[in-house]
Parts: sequence; structure tokens; C-alpha cells
Amino acid sequence: MPRYIVKLTDSRDGKDYYLDWSTIVDAPVGGAIGYEAFESYYVQTYGTDSIYGLDKRMERVRAKGTSAHLYESGESLISFNMVGYGVDEIEGNCATPEQIIDIMFKNQS
Repeated sequence: MPRYIVKLTDSRDGKDYYLDWSTIVDAPVGGAIGYEAFESYYVQTYGTDSIYGLDKRMERVRAKGTSAHLYESGESLISFNMVGYGVDEIEGNCATPEQIIDIMFKNQS
């Protein structure tokens, strides 16, 4: 099962968040705030050879919000997710993009 790159822009502060999205768990498994930080995360996670395919993947991310070929946008890819599993404030399991950003980046202590 593939992993995709998803870009979410927080409507509250305008920052871009890049997620390493797993289709196995239907949730992000990592990510970073801003492209440069994501590139660093990606190389650290997948090794220096991974940088060679990153440009093509990021072209798709810039064009439609995800590196996935089969989805129209990052939002359509994450529309079914398990990020909210076990989180009391989230109805059902599917978190909104803002909730995903909060869980991944803002609620960390």
C-alpha cells in the first residue's frame, strides 16, 4: 500500500502543512510545517536516494494538494481517515483538515 504526500493549508493561519499519508492506516505517519522542513523530514525518513523522486511528487502536490495520481485533491484523499479514532472531541473517526493539523502539529507538548 502506498504512502502519499498531502499538503493542507490551515485556514486559520495560512501555514502549509505537509503530511506523509499512509493508506494502510488512513492517517498521517509523519510530516512537517513548510516545504523545506518536509523535504528534510522526507530525506531523513526515506534516505538520501529518495530525493531523486521527490521533485515529480511535489509537482503533483503543488498542482492538486497530493502526490497521489488517483485523487483530485489532498482533501479528497483524506476525506476518509482514521485520525479521530479514540479522540473524544471528534464525531466518528474522520477528522477535518484542521483537526488533523491540530493533532499532528499543534497539540504536541
